[in-house]
This record gives sequence, structure tokens and C-alpha cells, in this order.
Amino acid sequence: FPPRSTAPCTQEVITSTEHPRTPPPSTWQSPPPPPPYSRGLAGGRGAGGGPDADQRLKLGDAFIDCSEDYATEFCEKRQERLQAQMDAITAEETTILERQKALKKALYGRFGAAINLEE
Repeated sequence: FPPRSTAPCTQEVITSTEHPRTPPPSTWQSPPPPPPYSRGLAGGRGAGGGPDADQRLKLGDAFIDCSEDYATEFCEKRQERLQAQMDAITAEETTILERQKALKKALYGRFGAAINLEE
């Protein structure tokens, strides 16, 4: 470390409330406006914003401008996918309930009235 100087401080004292490196408000620039939408979700194939964007599609927390045809197609595909998931879960539920019945029958056959299983 260099030795401490005993000379008096020669730094300039700032008397204004603004920092000396901050430009005055008259020179501040607002951020540029966002660019207009030029392409949509499917690479400009009728899915993006622009003159034909008459619908807003919500994906997560964001809204995306798209054409009515694209929004309809997207919703139909999503509905089909959800319906397939629901059908799979319903089939699994049916299988589980059948297995549960068979197990209850076997337990009642083995233990009789000594056990009480909920119906």
C-alpha cells in the first residue's frame, strides 16, 4: 500500500443535488418504440400480427396477435390433446376401480366379517 498523504483534500465539493455525471433532464432520451410485428408464430403463415391479426391468443402469461383461423386451429388441436389425456385418465380410473373391487372381494373371502372395508 502507498503511504497516506498528509496533504489537505483537494476534491471539489458538490453542492447541487444532482450527480455531476448525470446529464440534465433536457438531454434524456426516451427508449425507442418497439418494432411492429412482422412475423407471427408460424413464420408468417397467417399466424402473426399485422393487418390480418384480429384475435389475441393467450399462451401462459403472454398474449399473441394472430388470425382467427390460426386461433381456431390452435384451440381445436389443444382441445383434442386434452380430450385424449382425459380419456387416458378415465380408462386408468376404471382399471383401478376394477382392481379395487377384486381386492375387496379377496379380502372379504379371506377374513369375512372380521374386516370392514369402505364401499
